[in-house]
Amino acid sequence: MEFLNSTGSYVDGFTVALAQVAGGSVPYAEFKGTTTFAGSAALSVTAPTVSLATATVSTATGPLTLKGDTGAAIVSNSSGIVLSASTLSSSGGTITLTGRAGNGSSGNLRGVAILSGSTVYAGDDGTNFPTLKINGTGGTSSGGGTANDGVYLDAMSTVQSTGASVAISGTGGGANDGNRGIALFGTVSTGSANPGAATLTLTGVGGGSGASAKDNAGILLASSARVTSNKAPVAITGTGGVGTTSTTPPTPVRRAFPSIHPPSPA
Repeated sequence: MEFLNSTGSYVDGFTVALAQVAGGSVPYAEFKGTTTFAGSAALSVTAPTVSLATATVSTATGPLTLKGDTGAAIVSNSSGIVLSASTLSSSGGTITLTGRAGNGSSGNLRGVAILSGSTVYAGDDGTNFPTLKINGTGGTSSGGGTANDGVYLDAMSTVQSTGASVAISGTGGGANDGNRGIALFGTVSTGSANPGAATLTLTGVGGGSGASAKDNAGILLASSARVTSNKAPVAITGTGGVGTTSTTPPTPVRRAFPSIHPPSPA
């Protein structure tokens, strides 16, 4: 199913649910161009795979929910949610992304992948500061595939809010190496517009399998990664998966400078 350019903004909400029929092909929902919702109109899409390809999808004060997960992993070389060169935003509604990758023979089976300069943005209308939540579960490779991350954010992409809470959680997939709970190469940030309490949390659990497995980190903070909070407290919790992981301790967080900037590789 494809969502193409909308003419104007929708004033009624959409709820779409797609599921795989036994023996049938894997359905998907794909956004292209611009899709906007006015007022309190909400968007909710559930399918085995949800993607945004050079797209802009936004709501005003209505919730925006994308779920690339129908309850169990499917047999497919696919990620749950993929944003590529796209923008997903709300100016006053909650944003919730939930993705579960398929199980296949390849690697890069990611729960949620945010790529190619994409932005996930939670704004505000001066009163509402919507929570931004992202949760992903990586798939399992039957071959030698790796990097089946729960949540993957590339170096050109951003997850940010003007002041609302941001929570990102991920679980790495099974089999082989490099299945990180969260693989962060880009920027995650919260602003200071919210007069109330807000938090920024990253929680990752590594995956992997096998006696020689390695680099199944709970959270990977690459040298290009930035985790920044103007006011909200930051909590980062990673639990390593199977095998060994080579890590460099992050730069300590100082109260006067509530940001984390991983060191450059030696």
